Amino acid sequence: MQFPVVQEQAGRAAAALAALPGAPDSVVVSTVNGNIGQALAIYDKSWPGDHQYRAAALMQFARLLVDRGKPDEALALSDQSIKIWIATSSPSSTPTAQAHAIHAYALSHLGRPREAAAELEAALPILIKSQGADDPSVRRAQAWLKAVRPKSAQTASTAS
Repeated sequence: MQFPVVQEQAGRAAAALAALPGAPDSVVVSTVNGNIGQALAIYDKSWPGDHQYRAAALMQFARLLVDRGKPDEALALSDQSIKIWIATSSPSSTPTAQAHAIHAYALSHLGRPREAAAELEAALPILIKSQGADDPSVRRAQAWLKAVRPKSAQTASTAS
């Protein structure tokens, strides 16, 4: 049995995946049913390994895996996504920054707050510039940073 929040998150991930051009319906069904491995196998047949659509899908799967309590699996997917975005766009592109934010989300759930904070501190200026400070994904990343940043750094940043 899935909890309603996880089902809702799976539904959002499936909707985002369905919006990708060329996404097979079976991927959406597999995602909602929690079979991310099966969904990834379908994507691997649909797109080459370094395709940006695959990178976008990996980001969605990574976020969903963290929310399902599998941050170690999520970290591997977010790492793949980052590598694809850097190879196909730029290290300072919005999608690369989004992938770094999801990577940080996984790191924070693995008990690695300093690494998560470093990822978010690098990603947030890019996300704010491209999406605006009021964007929900930016606000979510800011909340993640606040949660993982060491207390001493939070005090120093509010004092300046």
